Amino acid sequence: MVPAGAAVTERSATRRPGDAAARHRAAVLLVWVAVVVGLGVAAAWSVSTAEPGTRWPAVTPTTAARTALDRVSARIPGAGDPAGWIVVLAPDGTSVDSARFGPAFDAMVAGLQNVPGVTAVVDPATGGTVSADRRIAVIPVAVAADLPRPGDTRSAVETLAAVTRADGLTLELGGVLAAPDPGP
Repeated sequence: MVPAGAAVTERSATRRPGDAAARHRAAVLLVWVAVVVGLGVAAAWSVSTAEPGTRWPAVTPTTAARTALDRVSARIPGAGDPAGWIVVLAPDGTSVDSARFGPAFDAMVAGLQNVPGVTAVVDPATGGTVSADRRIAVIPVAVAADLPRPGDTRSAVETLAAVTRADGLTLELGGVLAAPDPGP
């Protein structure tokens, strides 16, 4: 312990680099900028040198996770596909399955099953994804992972959503249904 009033001459291992960084702020900033730019260039290079058709994030074919997804997909079609969802909200005092909104809601669920690229749709009525007050429902949707033009599937889903919105329900798309298309 250092007596009161005594000067501390020895600097700690963390104090010396901190003092040096404080004295040379511009150099430290340039080093950090170089590191960030370098990481960005490395990421861009790794994406540009990937095999054509590789989707990010890629799952390496030899991993246990990929093997499990392949086994599940073989038994349950669409189970290993990327997932999206549609959240449906009915106005206050109503429900998604009311006489007013039920037909539009049911038509949306049925229409999703006919969209090219959609491999599975879970009906909220049987899947248990309707809130207790019946105002909110989530429709899980699986989309084929190897679509050449995922935007076409997204456009078809958005068209169905627009029709349902016109009937008075609020809809929001999530997951792969809301994700931007990967670059060329």
